[in-house]
Amino acid sequence: MVRLSLGLPIRALEDCQVAVLEPTPLRLLHLAVIEAANGNLAEARKALEEAKGKGLGNRWLSTPDQRRLAEVEALLAVPGAA
Repeated sequence: MVRLSLGLPIRALEDCQVAVLEPTPLRLLHLAVIEAANGNLAEARKALEEAKGKGLGNRWLSTPDQRRLAEVEALLAVPGAA
């Protein structure tokens, strides 16, 4: 997420793709955010759906990750999003 905040979405994507070799719900959320930032909405949706399938839940996310989740859900118009 650091590279994304520095305006380097392609480098962030490279980092995240390596990180999700051992996918966790949080890593998959980050991948969804980064894919969306790169304009890869289908891949972002896929990563977000996988994160939710693995138990991604708003209650255990940090405040910044709660915001990221809400933003990516809104961007992707995910059914059931707040």
